[in-house]
Amino acid sequence: PKSPVPPNRIACSVMRFRLCLLLSCAVTWNDPAFGASNRCDAGDRDHACAEDASSLLQAWRRGDHDRRHASCTHCLASRPKHLQFSAAIEALHNVSEEIGGLGITMTVFDACGQLAFQHTVGSAFCTRVGCTDYSTGWSAEQVHGVFSVSKMISSATFMAAVVEPGLASLDSALQQLLPDIFGGGNAYAGVTPRQIMSHTSGFPGDTVMFEISDCFRTYPHPDNLNYSDTTAVNLEECIRQLSNVTPVAPPGAHFEYSDSAYEIIALLMERLAGMTMGEAFQKYLGQPLQMKSTSLDCPIAGSTATHPHPAMGFCSTANDVSKFTQLMFRGGKMCCGRSLLAPGSVTSILSEETRNAKLFGEPKHLFTEPFARTRCVTNTLPGNASNIGYGLGAFRSWGFRSKVWFHPGSMGAMNWLDLGKYAALFSTSYPEFPMQEREVRILDAFESQNYADEDLCPYPSIKVPGDLPKAALPALPWALPSASRQQETA
Repeated sequence: PKSPVPPNRIACSVMRFRLCLLLSCAVTWNDPAFGASNRCDAGDRDHACAEDASSLLQAWRRGDHDRRHASCTHCLASRPKHLQFSAAIEALHNVSEEIGGLGITMTVFDACGQLAFQHTVGSAFCTRVGCTDYSTGWSAEQVHGVFSVSKMISSATFMAAVVEPGLASLDSALQQLLPDIFGGGNAYAGVTPRQIMSHTSGFPGDTVMFEISDCFRTYPHPDNLNYSDTTAVNLEECIRQLSNVTPVAPPGAHFEYSDSAYEIIALLMERLAGMTMGEAFQKYLGQPLQMKSTSLDCPIAGSTATHPHPAMGFCSTANDVSKFTQLMFRGGKMCCGRSLLAPGSVTSILSEETRNAKLFGEPKHLFTEPFARTRCVTNTLPGNASNIGYGLGAFRSWGFRSKVWFHPGSMGAMNWLDLGKYAALFSTSYPEFPMQEREVRILDAFESQNYADEDLCPYPSIKVPGDLPKAALPALPWALPSASRQQETA
């Protein structure tokens, strides 16, 4: 039998007062799960990142919105915008209840990169791709596959471990970096890390990822007809197989979303930096950010420590990935001021890197269909597309009131960086396409409440009124009541 629901949660779920939800049910800022590195420095000059975030939140609750951490005092000409979250909370509950009590966590950072809000609703979550199995008890500490959100994390790891130390540049050719595999006139000899991480390398895309090599043999995906829980194909053999695949286009000519190409980043890490991808992540990002539950040893994605999948192989938690999201939003700096990424690295990741590559016509239609469509689109045919470019593991979108960088994962995780304004992270484990559109709807509600005084689509795009897309839901593997308000996490 389930334990009784505490009275304060009953009050939140039954009365549904927005103020109660915001102040009583949202995570407190001194939650130890976030670790010391996730809070802005209060100026105690001990060169540590641990702060009195709880006292700051209490001051804000009393209406003292001018009270903030010393290191954030000068991040803006005026104080950070006091964000409101009642609309986002209501939208989170609506989505969770629509999907039978799905567990979802939303984390938001304000304009200064301070943790402003985290809210968790629901309980159920998928434990296999395709959602053929599930569990309950979702929380911000639940380990889950973040899938393609991994791309930005892996790109940052590569920049820190390889590019910044000068072991290779973004434009070094594979024939120089891996001559034993890509030398001798190989079709991919001129491919560069920049092209790999921006999906313009010419390697075939994800629609054939299980057919062109054995790299993903252990990935338990419904489309993987050759799935096995063991494989004799190691990372190097995987890359050798890929080197013999016919390119879909010359390097730099065409955008082709390719998890396969990202495998090469892992071998480059071993050859150039002398570390596995996982070891490099821990050294440069994981340990400094205290991302203690994050690893490339991730069974749901078929990723292992010895053969990691940089494109989609990280398992993590909402609390852990929020730390990385905050780092990117703060330009590579932790809250105590320590730089984990050079400004140039962050700029490269969050800049248009496809150069002159053709973005249209690739199999996934990421730039012509309503993939994470907002209210601002490039054209109305064929699918009201909002995406306009790609960096290194990051999509560029028109956003709502300013352009944003973001990346979704195939099981529902998605980060959203509106630089200089706010950053958001959605954490869940549920198929991407019905989930992604619902997360954009939550962002629409959040922005409408907080930035209604700003113009929608203030650039040469087309404003689309009415309801945002909402894909049909697949059958649920669980039979739970729509009771996310009774199961929310304080």
